[in-house]
This record gives sequence, C-alpha cells and structure tokens, in this order.
Amino acid sequence: MMNNYTKVVTILILSLLLFSFSEQLFLLAIEWIPLINVSMAFWIPFALSLVVAMLMLIFFKRQIKTRNHVLMVTVSFILISLTTFFFNAYYPEDFENRQTTIIVDKEIEEALLSQTEAQITCYLLVTCPYCEIASKKLNALYNSEKVSSIELVYFAHQQTADSLVTANNINIPYRIIENDSIFFTRAGKIFPSIQLQKDKELIHWSGNNVNFACFDELMKYDKK
Repeated sequence: MMNNYTKVVTILILSLLLFSFSEQLFLLAIEWIPLINVSMAFWIPFALSLVVAMLMLIFFKRQIKTRNHVLMVTVSFILISLTTFFFNAYYPEDFENRQTTIIVDKEIEEALLSQTEAQITCYLLVTCPYCEIASKKLNALYNSEKVSSIELVYFAHQQTADSLVTANNINIPYRIIENDSIFFTRAGKIFPSIQLQKDKELIHWSGNNVNFACFDELMKYDKK
C-alpha cells in the first residue's frame, strides 16, 4: 500500500504527463470546436488540473478517511495547480489587445497591394521560438477556417522555410524574403510581427503583443 508521499508523487507525475500535452490539446480545441476562441486557452490547463484532482479523489477514495488524508488531497491539488501555472503561465496582459494602428496613405496602400492579396500577413524568423508558436496557433485557426485571408512570410532561404513548414505541418500559404533590408523594413524589428490590412488602416502586433487577444481580434476582422 502506498504511503502519502508516494501518492503525492504519483499524482504529480500524472499531472506532468497530462500537462505536457496541454498545448496540443489547445490547438486541437481551436481546430475542432467551432465556438472556441484563443483566449479560452487560459482555462484548459486548469481544467486539466481539476480532472487530475478528481481522478486522485477517485483513485484514493478508500484512503481518504482522516484529516491528514484530506490535507494530503488539498496539498496535492495545490501542487498540481502550481505545476500547471509553471508550465502554462498566463498573465493579465496576455488578454489585452495591444495593437498599433497606422493610417494607410496612397503610397503605403500601393506598396501593400504589390506585396500580397492576403488580409493578414505574419512575418517570422526561422530561429525565433515565439514565431514557431505563433505559426502553430495561426495554422489551427486557418485549418478551422476561423481565419482565411492570411499568409506567412519567412526571412529564410526557400529550402529552410520549406523544411520548417513541413516539420510543423503548416497549411497556411507562405513565401520568403531573403533580402534583409526589404524584410525588416516591412516587418519591423520585433517578432513575430503580424499586420492586418483593414480599410485604410494597417493594424500591427509584434513580440509580446502577439497574445491571445491578438488572435481573437484576427478572428473578428477576418469575418468582416
């Protein structure tokens, strides 16, 4: 029979295994659940922690008879929740829309039209892990048809971009820009860099501003 320490360790191991798939579950939820938006990702890890806690109660229900056992369950749940937050730390600013807006004059409009017909353009560096995360979230939205008029632009050689897109199963149309001057002039200096063309405005998110609220806004604009 397992002692309390062994039980807690067992639950933590189970929670770690479960939470290691939380990002994949989040992407599948975006892709397969019609009404879900990206901000709902906030609740997924904590919902998983609740599931693990309930499984723990069921698994150890015969041993939960004293105050010590109830305390063990409570401490275990707290540890699970902390583990969840450690691996999926979210903050209030992740839900704030921090877009910047540029009024598009005739010269900028002509330049944009010459670049692409997509409404949403995402500029990415192949060495940027945050760019890879953003591309996966955008791909889930694209696969679910929650965004459609979108393209990815990589600063890379064609073969490198092709390999990265294949490895991450990206279905969004993409192209490359190999000239650093052209790429950084269009994209800016902070990545990932997402630009949305809306009427006479160019709406821009970059770096940490590419958060849950950003993806939710892209879904709204793409439907208009």
